[in-house]
Amino acid sequence: MSSEANEMSAKRMSKVQQISAWFIGAVVGQYSGIHLLFPVLGTAAAWLIASRFLSEEKKIIIPALSINAGHCFWLVIGALIGGQYDNVYADLMVYVVGMIWLIWKPSLGPLYILVIYQFFASLVNLDSFTDAAFRSVDSKALLVHIIWRGGATFCMVKLLLQLRKKATQLDL
Repeated sequence: MSSEANEMSAKRMSKVQQISAWFIGAVVGQYSGIHLLFPVLGTAAAWLIASRFLSEEKKIIIPALSINAGHCFWLVIGALIGGQYDNVYADLMVYVVGMIWLIWKPSLGPLYILVIYQFFASLVNLDSFTDAAFRSVDSKALLVHIIWRGGATFCMVKLLLQLRKKATQLDL
């Protein structure tokens, strides 16, 4: 296959991915409604702040940091609105410690803690989601939790691989 044909195929695939992402986002947004607003705003705000204040060498952590910060922000807002502080103390402690450690020293340690936390919290959210009535407030909120936890895990695993690769290159 010629390079021109490969380029056309790549452009077509990119367009399909963009349309698919838009469609999935629209469906999730339609279903979840307002529940999607706070983590999106929190993630965007964290991304902007981190982009402005992190040193150039630490900017590699921005996606993982931002999505975790956005979810943490949503948990805080939910606790304030719902008055259920007891339900989020442990979550907030893991987030705060993990994110501060990640900012202070981008390394495998905070990523392991945050990924393990996200894994077990995702299991809890999935279990609750399967028990929640379709289109209920709980179902809508839990879907967003699951998506944000999945996105955080993806970004952290990607960062983990990047940091491992960087460490391997430095050892050579």
